[in-house]
Amino acid sequence: MQKFSSAIFAATVFVFFNLALASVHAAEAGKFASIGWFLAGLDQSKSDQSKESRPLNEATNSHASYLDARWKKFEAEKLGGIKNLAASVVKSQHDVAFYFFSGPDFPYVNALFPNAKRYVLSGLEPAVLPVEIANIASDPAILFRIRASLRPYFEAGFFNTNEMLWKDSFAGALPLLMVFLSRAGYDVQNVRYVSIDDNGVPSFSDAPLKGANGLQIIFADGQRETKELYYFRADLADGATSSKTFLKFCDTFGEGVSLLKSASYLLHQNRFSDVRKFILSHSSLIVEDDTGIPVRYLDRSIWQLRLYGRYRSPVGKFVKYDQPELRSLMKSEGDSPTAFATGYLRQIDGSHFLVAKKR
Repeated sequence: MQKFSSAIFAATVFVFFNLALASVHAAEAGKFASIGWFLAGLDQSKSDQSKESRPLNEATNSHASYLDARWKKFEAEKLGGIKNLAASVVKSQHDVAFYFFSGPDFPYVNALFPNAKRYVLSGLEPAVLPVEIANIASDPAILFRIRASLRPYFEAGFFNTNEMLWKDSFAGALPLLMVFLSRAGYDVQNVRYVSIDDNGVPSFSDAPLKGANGLQIIFADGQRETKELYYFRADLADGATSSKTFLKFCDTFGEGVSLLKSASYLLHQNRFSDVRKFILSHSSLIVEDDTGIPVRYLDRSIWQLRLYGRYRSPVGKFVKYDQPELRSLMKSEGDSPTAFATGYLRQIDGSHFLVAKKR
């Protein structure tokens, strides 16, 4: 009888311990969700108690009003065509979505591949904040920097890396990703910093980690399905150490789908052959504009190609990357009714996407 009682006691302790642990995890998830809502200007609408117990001051009210208006316009003008393409043409059910050269541009990959459970992004923007994420909301200038970072993005549909790297007004990749996730209707549950060793094996830390060059964000949708987003600061040129380790890390996820957009035509250059080969070998479907992988690398016996929107020749310093093959593809199939308003040539009706599916 004594043994039986001890077993019951031990089981009871185990249950209560796990319940307590679950409660702690829930509190942590709630903390990150609240930070995301605050940064996204959703504090009033997302928190049941905010209007009664946490009245917003003039600065946060102004921030919320600005993002409400701009996000609504951005969804209608920029993401609307992408969502139509996703639903009518792409129809991806893949678990993994790669978006290299993206910076913190989560809205497009999410709109195009909404069913993915893991998103892997990369850019040159720093991944790690110098402070704990829980302390970010105490920075009085963070809301201003978020708006300053998003103004050109809302207008163009992409981030200009050179401008962001050298401006004090840049909010950082992590705050912007939390804004995008929250505005897309997700709840941020956890944020961890990631470092990758030479073999592509990651290590994680809840606090800013010396040598870390990546982020892992756990988030959930309305049905409480958990997803994850990785963002890494990585130079993807051939021979760069960060490129080798990053691609080894990505290789562990197997085959997925890829988005390439506003990528400065880097994949047209020989010095980005490794990442180009990786995308071709690890993607069953690629959605890209003309700044992505040139058509000459897409073997028609392997890839089925269809152009949506209108291709226009590059201008200025990018004129040498003209692709007559895309122009021929457009003429052979006619202009697609799908309309976009993003990319380098959006102002001259040059927004387009090539959908390449493996046969």
